[in-house]
Amino acid sequence: MGQQVDAELAAGDVRLTQGGEPTFVSIDDMDGQEWNYTALSPKKWALAENLAWRLQARFAPGGLVHYGQGKWYPGEPLPRWAIGIHWRKDGQPVWNNPALIAGDSAPANATPADAQRLAQGIASALGLARELVIAAYEDPLLLISSEGKLPVNLDPLTVPLNEADERSRLRRALERGADQPAGFVLPLKAREPAAHGAPHSEWQSSIWPLKRERLFLLFGDSAIGNRLPLSSLPELLPEEAEPEFARDPFDDRGNLHDAHTQAQRQRHARAHAQKPAPR
Repeated sequence: MGQQVDAELAAGDVRLTQGGEPTFVSIDDMDGQEWNYTALSPKKWALAENLAWRLQARFAPGGLVHYGQGKWYPGEPLPRWAIGIHWRKDGQPVWNNPALIAGDSAPANATPADAQRLAQGIASALGLARELVIAAYEDPLLLISSEGKLPVNLDPLTVPLNEADERSRLRRALERGADQPAGFVLPLKAREPAAHGAPHSEWQSSIWPLKRERLFLLFGDSAIGNRLPLSSLPELLPEEAEPEFARDPFDDRGNLHDAHTQAQRQRHARAHAQKPAPR
């Protein structure tokens, strides 16, 4: 039978290709659109998220389940999502508390004030000034332009939020308000290790020179890290550009340090330093 199928395919000039990753189909809904010809759906996301956490618990305890941007195909308005699982071969945990990673089913009750405190807390933990955290806003000019392009009889505020199109993105931005931050940005750059051979690079940051005084995002509903107007920032002078060299793939990379143990020792040292000296 296999030879007959091959002969019929060859006679019809049917050419097959093999993808770079396995494809899974839901056993409960094999005829669903998302399993045949459309890309995404809430049900597919729920199944993928559940599978990722089950794989992490089975094969990578102490690993990190990371929600990030996936492939962006031509013609699609937004990049697809991707759920990655990252762990260390030496068994040291990358992430200790899975409860601190909010899944898609978790209630979205975080506020802009929470995001600001988190960003400022990260800055303080890295030894940077809290004032380096930049508030990011939706661009009111783009909102006005997008709303003006809609038909007269269409109200963007009546569009369901779970729709992935221009109108739903506009509704989310309008409901937030152009005067409210959409998020907060902390510019970071790794500083080269000190001459005495410090084991880990420190971080440095700076205020972005913004032409419009505020940081206005590109229009869309992707994470704000994907909508930063980086092209509006000034270019470096040629003498200030840092050369980039690809690392030798055969270079000995050594062992990763144990960040959790190091942080625990630092907390213990700070707590011990705060105790009053015995009399």
